[in-house]
Amino acid sequence: MMKFNISNGVHYSKYCGVKHSALRNKGVFDGTIDNDSLLHIDPMLLKNSSIPEFNNAYNDYINYFKRFVTLSKFLKSPSEQDCHFRKMVEYFTFSEIPNTGLGFSEKGKSGSGISGKLSKQLALSAYTIISEGHTDLEIFSLLHLFEDNIGADRISDMIISILRKNFLSYTQRVCSELSINSFAYEFDNETYKVPFYNNKPIYFIPESFLTELKVAKDWSEIDDVCDYNKKIRRKVCKAIQGIWEDMSKMNKKQFKDLIISNKTAYNTVLDYAKNIEPKGYDFIQDNCNEYFDLKIEELVASHPLNIHCVSQNCYTPEQVYSITKEICTQFKHLVEDNRMYKMLLKDNGKSKRESVWQLYLYSIAQTYLRAGHINISIDRESDSGAGELDFKFSQGQQCQTIVEVKLSDNPDLLHGYKTQLPQYVKAENADHALFIVIIVENINKKQFYELLNIHKKQEKGQTEILFIDARPQKSASNL
Repeated sequence: MMKFNISNGVHYSKYCGVKHSALRNKGVFDGTIDNDSLLHIDPMLLKNSSIPEFNNAYNDYINYFKRFVTLSKFLKSPSEQDCHFRKMVEYFTFSEIPNTGLGFSEKGKSGSGISGKLSKQLALSAYTIISEGHTDLEIFSLLHLFEDNIGADRISDMIISILRKNFLSYTQRVCSELSINSFAYEFDNETYKVPFYNNKPIYFIPESFLTELKVAKDWSEIDDVCDYNKKIRRKVCKAIQGIWEDMSKMNKKQFKDLIISNKTAYNTVLDYAKNIEPKGYDFIQDNCNEYFDLKIEELVASHPLNIHCVSQNCYTPEQVYSITKEICTQFKHLVEDNRMYKMLLKDNGKSKRESVWQLYLYSIAQTYLRAGHINISIDRESDSGAGELDFKFSQGQQCQTIVEVKLSDNPDLLHGYKTQLPQYVKAENADHALFIVIIVENINKKQFYELLNIHKKQEKGQTEILFIDARPQKSASNL
């Protein structure tokens, strides 16, 4: 199933009492309180920043690691008995940074932090790299590519920790310009005025520093899907005339050992770090749906729906079905007449997958129900033994309407209507059902036209079919 960041949290714009557009116009990432994000800070995106507080941020970040070069010169043994090594461990210890709007965690937005064994691991790696004569500090900008348990989320925490003054100054300026309610926060003998949440400061992050945290099977595998990782290993492989099959299978430690021991490999990695052209996250396309809920709220607010059923505590099965159909018909109207289909197109102009359409319908329906104070719940992808159905609109166990959504290119289009849906209705003991066909560029012609004929001859008692034309519409000037 596709991974989305569907926020149930409160965005910083709402928490701070300003418009989403106000933060975005300042270039601020409008993250959420206590909710995960699929974005992280890429240290390479710090380069050449035009933001006043971050003009020299990349150099400041890299220069932080100078202290390890100095300490390594005096270090007699890389062990905790050596005071210089203990100092290196201390400098590689970073507390969790809360309220940044970033990070993937099971326990809220407190960051990942770096401490204990991980700090010792990094200190030892720094000593090993430096003792081999590698003193160009830009190698540390690629820590996440060759250090175990250092993923993109921890790099974000490290950057914010090292550049905390920069982020606090940036947050303070934005808050001042937008008249956001702020409070005094003391850090490193300086006072900043920033907003607070749970008695801790909020850090605004520039959108221009962010890139996508690629989705893997789990978050420990995140670097396996990182473009940097693949590109840099290919460059090293070519430079040392290695075998790609062997290089691609190396774990992080093996790759680190290679670049430390092989000067050509090290120089290749360093050259890559110096010349890389990082790609920031595209907030317009917003493939991770960071602002998905805000887009839906804006869409619904600009196209209100007066549901023809007064808000009440108890509905009949027919009323639940009527409300469901009204909302789905409004969804059709938004797609066909208000160009919402554009939000569901990929960069190549093709439709996004079926699960994305289901997600949009689900979110829009939820928003309309909340706006109208309609006491009906929506369960998404529930399973009562006949497989997973798409939606169930219900009020208790007695008033249930099932909604199934299929794209017109689905090879099981007809099977979904004739077989799956009746099974779902029976398994859920539902009163009504609605079958929605989203017409995209590709059509499973035989099945589609058979469904179309069923729709035209719709008989009483048959499940109703709702067709939604999501094909790109030509503008009036092109007709």
